[in-house]
Amino acid sequence: MQVIGRLVLFVAAVTFFYAWFVTKIPQSESLPPEEIKLDPETLTCAQVVEAGRKTLTSKGQCLVCHSIEPDPKARGPAFSGVGARAAKRRPGLTAPEYIYQSMTQPQAFVVEGYPPIMPPANKPPADLNEFEVSAVVDYLLSLGGSPTCELDRLKELLRAAAREAPKPAVDMASLSPADRGREIFLGKGTCMACHITPHNPNPQAIVGPDLSKVGSRRDADFIRKSILDPNADVTEGYPPGVMPPIFASLLTPEELNDVVAYLSSLR
Repeated sequence: MQVIGRLVLFVAAVTFFYAWFVTKIPQSESLPPEEIKLDPETLTCAQVVEAGRKTLTSKGQCLVCHSIEPDPKARGPAFSGVGARAAKRRPGLTAPEYIYQSMTQPQAFVVEGYPPIMPPANKPPADLNEFEVSAVVDYLLSLGGSPTCELDRLKELLRAAAREAPKPAVDMASLSPADRGREIFLGKGTCMACHITPHNPNPQAIVGPDLSKVGSRRDADFIRKSILDPNADVTEGYPPGVMPPIFASLLTPEELNDVVAYLSSLR
């Protein structure tokens, strides 16, 4: 009985510690991507560049892996000065062509020293439309170089984006914790870029372990710890340092709990 009592106390202590831990790390407010309203009839280059900046930092989730200024902890190259470097990266490609290719075909050329982990920006989880990709290209060109801002083309892309039927919003409040976690996993968390689950059978998502049945082999405490401190226990065959330890600040405590519930349900 003493052994059982000690075990119960230990489990309770571990659970309390992780509940306390996530509340002590600064949390980002859970907000949808910033809405960008532009009029194609009065579109200016400055507006395009600003729209690109907002897309890169919000809907695009680019700063999950990249940084603006050099950061040794970043998983992707820093963006500062890329407008000047881009024209020299690949022979035969102009600076805007190289940046566009890097966003939509990121495995075509991988900067030395970085793993090939970036998903195409025009596919989920970022799922940027053609105007958004082009605006991000112009923003990146402005960092050390000059944006091209092909306004006639950009205006038509903006009109085309406006004609697209908006995707219906998910009523998160009506979902179970596991279903909310699935939506976060496939969206805000950007987890689907690196991990396969039954709801993300993407053959390119092999940067991290297949999580299709993770709930049958790992308990909720282990899953939570792996999200908060991904380098504490790295799955054999995968390099350490690829998954960033940012999810305590990217997700709210409630969202983290929902993701844990979703992964725990995969059996």
